[in-house]
Amino acid sequence: MVSRIFGIVIIIIVFDFSVFAQSRASATASATIISPLILTHDGTDLNFGDLSVQHSTGGTVILSPDGTRTFGGCVTLPGNIGSVSAAVFGVSGQANHSYSVTLPANCLLTHTNNNDNMIVDHFTSSPSTSNGAGILNSNGMQTLYVGATLNVAANQTAGLYTSGTAFTVIINYN
Repeated sequence: MVSRIFGIVIIIIVFDFSVFAQSRASATASATIISPLILTHDGTDLNFGDLSVQHSTGGTVILSPDGTRTFGGCVTLPGNIGSVSAAVFGVSGQANHSYSVTLPANCLLTHTNNNDNMIVDHFTSSPSTSNGAGILNSNGMQTLYVGATLNVAANQTAGLYTSGTAFTVIINYN
C-alpha cells in the first residue's frame, strides 16, 4: 500500500511539473510605408528626326536611349537631322530603392494626311530593363531615357508621322 501511495505521489509530482513546463516569449510587429514610385514625362518625346528611304526597300532607324541614331536597310540619315531625342521621364520614390521598368511592345505612327503607318518597336531604356533597371539616388530621384526602333516600309509616304496614342512606360519597386 505504501508503494501504491508513493507511486500516486510521484505521478502527481510529474503532472505538476509538466503543467509548469510551459514557456512563453513575445515579439512585436512593424511595417514601414515607403514613398510611392512616381513616373513623370518631362516633356521630351521620342523623336526619330529626319530620314529618307529608297522607294524599292525599307529599313530601320534605331534611336538609343542616349539619343544617338543608327540606320539599316535602305534608310539614310540626311545632314540636317531635324529634331532627334529619346523620350525622357523622371522617376521619384524612396531614396536608394531599386525599381524595374516595363516598356511597350510597340507603337503605331500614322501619317498626318493619310492612313500610311510605321511601327515603332524594340523599346530600350537607360537605366536598362535588362539589368533590373534603376536605383533611386539619395534624394529618391533618377532620370529614365527611352529609345526604340522605327520600321520604315518601302515607298513610305513623305511627311510627318505621329502616334495617335501615347506609349506607356510602367515602373515598379523591385
